[in-house]
Amino acid sequence: MKYFTKLRQVVMEMEKEEVVIYPCYVSYKSTKYIVLIERILDDTNNSDIAKLIFMDADNLSDKLAVMVNDYSFSSATTKEIRIFFNIPYEDGKLGTLFQNLYISLSSQFPNHYFPNYKNQKSLRQIVLDEIGSNSPANADKKYCHHIKRLGVTANGKHMRRSAYNSQKTQLLRPSLFNYFCKDKSLSFCFYDDPNMERNDTQIINYFSSNKRINV
Repeated sequence: MKYFTKLRQVVMEMEKEEVVIYPCYVSYKSTKYIVLIERILDDTNNSDIAKLIFMDADNLSDKLAVMVNDYSFSSATTKEIRIFFNIPYEDGKLGTLFQNLYISLSSQFPNHYFPNYKNQKSLRQIVLDEIGSNSPANADKKYCHHIKRLGVTANGKHMRRSAYNSQKTQLLRPSLFNYFCKDKSLSFCFYDDPNMERNDTQIINYFSSNKRINV
């Protein structure tokens, strides 16, 4: 049975909005979880839809990461999934052990991407922390100083900013992102020193004057 096919639509909408990580809430057996739906940027395995990171809402350090396809979870072992969700082992039922789990979670997962999570400070920070974990060297860099135009590839096309850079800027500097978002060859540069932060007007004027471009 295809339990998780609807997540494909969510991931497609995330890609359109330059979003890598989308948080939502689910519950199972009276435990509330925060789930991070994370796009797979390396699409060499077309069967997987996304990476899911489950976190106990009362203990964020208690987490489980799995890959999800239309039918099931993978990458984590059966034992890891069973222990995390408190599912008892039953002889002879290995094939249907997670059926109730999949049915319950699939009914709670979103059908579409909605950016309303940005209004919740705690969820914004969780997403920023996860973005930082994918680039530890930049994890503490949250003060935007300037914008740079990326170089060109061997075939003469401009490189594109990373989806992580886009989502980070959406969360930390939404008005600045909206101003420049259509030009995907521009990357937003952050520093860990708060004294380096510039406001939108300063960044726009600096970019315009140094690149001799009207923006």
